[in-house]
Amino acid sequence: MPEIIISQNLDTSFYLQHIIILGSIILINAYLTAFQLSLAHLRSSNFEELSLENIKQHWGISRLLKGGEKTNIAITSTKTLCILALSIESYHLLDLLFTHLAPGNIAPQLPLIILSLLFSLFLQQIFAILIPEAIATMAPKKTILNSFHIPLAAYFICWPIQVFFNAFRKVINNRLDLSNEADTFTSVDVKRLLHSTANLDKEVSRIVDTIVDKALNLDELVVQDVLLPRNQVIFLDIEDDLRTNLRVAQSNGHTRYPLCNGELDNCLGIIHTKDIFRYRGKIEHIKLNKIMRAFTSFKLDEPLASVLQKLLRQRIHMALVKDEFGGTMGVVTLEGILEELVGEIQDEFDSEDESIIEINDVTFRAEGLTPIHELEEKLNVKIANEDISTVSGLITAEIGRIPNKKEKIIINNLEFTIDEVEETRIIYTRIRILPDLN
Repeated sequence: MPEIIISQNLDTSFYLQHIIILGSIILINAYLTAFQLSLAHLRSSNFEELSLENIKQHWGISRLLKGGEKTNIAITSTKTLCILALSIESYHLLDLLFTHLAPGNIAPQLPLIILSLLFSLFLQQIFAILIPEAIATMAPKKTILNSFHIPLAAYFICWPIQVFFNAFRKVINNRLDLSNEADTFTSVDVKRLLHSTANLDKEVSRIVDTIVDKALNLDELVVQDVLLPRNQVIFLDIEDDLRTNLRVAQSNGHTRYPLCNGELDNCLGIIHTKDIFRYRGKIEHIKLNKIMRAFTSFKLDEPLASVLQKLLRQRIHMALVKDEFGGTMGVVTLEGILEELVGEIQDEFDSEDESIIEINDVTFRAEGLTPIHELEEKLNVKIANEDISTVSGLITAEIGRIPNKKEKIIINNLEFTIDEVEETRIIYTRIRILPDLN
């Protein structure tokens, strides 16, 4: 009888030991998952707008954030070891329970292994994934502040693994002639992608597939790829009277205009037509410099993804683009960036007229911005200059200046008569096909 009591006490201590080990493994895994997901939420939100003073005060968090791929390797390796240890401990605990319930019998190994795997999977999903995920979603900043200790420990413990992995990757990249500086797709990014495509059972439409493909390539684009050049930018001039500026705004139909002092390089701010409509006094009393909004500027080579994030965060739709000398190259708009993702955006006021209109068999009317390839197709001609992309560019390159209204220019067997012109560009021109003298 005393021997049975001793055995029962011994079994109880074994149970307690394995339960403590199981709980510790689950807790470590939960902390790692919570840190990963809270970091993912911070990356996918307005990271720079968050109050990061507390985060920056922790050198450990800063070390993990700067670690990049090394941090990811440490967390992934530790989580893998936790899953393996969880399965082993689940097996020992179930084996101990079977021995206690059926003394003298040998536990069937295969069912016991399968049961231990299912049990460890259940514990992993509930306590190491679902609960940390919910906590990280509700309070990512607080979670990252409270959970960074375990990832930091893993970061230093797994240092030899990181060194080995980096050396191994360099060998593989050298064998395959790949760059060792290539960006890697981390598990954090995969997690965010899985969250954004939760309904995997639904067939992805063509437009969604196109948008996703363009979004993945957004990091390869810079501001210059969506630049509206300065010769196409319509601006309001502070030196002109209000009536003149309102006439410019009305004739062009845009919502926002740069307000400048004589030229685009001297931009004062951005005028929103809604601010004009909201003015409570008499319209003639409006001072444009009093209702203008501050403008933001970007460089030509600034990544488009970064610009999009800043425009959304600051809730602005138009920004100037400056060169290295401070000159204004043009503007970038939120709509222009979004068109890189979803294609051309047209509303009910956008013109869908053809850029080349046939007047008779040999006479046409074309916009200055008409692409050269459209002109060649419509008129069945061949333009020899491959460095020119528009009709306006073709004419100005030929004569070396902006032509005057009604001026005639002959290029090859085409006669261009300028119908409408501004200071910096040709608006419309008539084109007449001359008889071939050859």
